[in-house]
Amino acid sequence: MRLRKLFLLALLPACNPQIYSPPANFVHSGPAETVEQGKHELNVGGAVAGASDLDFGVAHAGYRYGVVDGTEVSVAGQLLVPVPPDSNAQLTEPFGGAAVGFKQELGTEWVAASGSVGAGASPFGTYLASDLGLHVSYPNAYVVPFLTGRAGLSTPLAKKTVTLYTDGDDTMTSPEFHQADTTFLFSVTLGGRVLMESMTGWPLYIEPSAMLGKLYSSESDLAEPGETGILARNDGFFAFSLGLGTTF
Repeated sequence: MRLRKLFLLALLPACNPQIYSPPANFVHSGPAETVEQGKHELNVGGAVAGASDLDFGVAHAGYRYGVVDGTEVSVAGQLLVPVPPDSNAQLTEPFGGAAVGFKQELGTEWVAASGSVGAGASPFGTYLASDLGLHVSYPNAYVVPFLTGRAGLSTPLAKKTVTLYTDGDDTMTSPEFHQADTTFLFSVTLGGRVLMESMTGWPLYIEPSAMLGKLYSSESDLAEPGETGILARNDGFFAFSLGLGTTF
């Protein structure tokens, strides 16, 4: 059986389509240390995610501002590009979201808490999403390793029913109808911020990271349009991301 999974949007084993409501801010980790008071940071990045294959790509851009020492606020936007099986053309459209957030150091540059709220639109309808995170890192002048734990929630606002085909034939007489429901996300991210200022003369950094996580949801499986049926879902996922940023 061919297995492909579309992370957060539709996990699609060939015999068992599964749909999840997406986050508004997928690339959201980094060290505990906040942006200095009065300074700005711009960052861009990308990620790939799935189960055993490349299932979607993410383009990300964000802005962070140091409000006071140890506290920052942020805004971020993302564009997700799914790569589903060819027979599920409804899932091929790019879609996106945006979020505002904060990070607060907890008495030290080694530990911080963060959170964000946002919204977006997908083939399954519009959605609201939020998350909370805990960041632990070791600040230094060269490579800052970090570990981030995160819990998130995504809730569809205006659900849309999508038709999925599981046998590679979009002319089959018994398609499956699906809607996304509230999705819980739990993840752990391990990464490092490589500081480039000593080499470039400019406060640049690159930030590779790897994420492992779990999704929990109750998906609406509709045998026919208008019928309802709820089935609990849970799936693991992985993701790899790379970011680039600068402060000024």
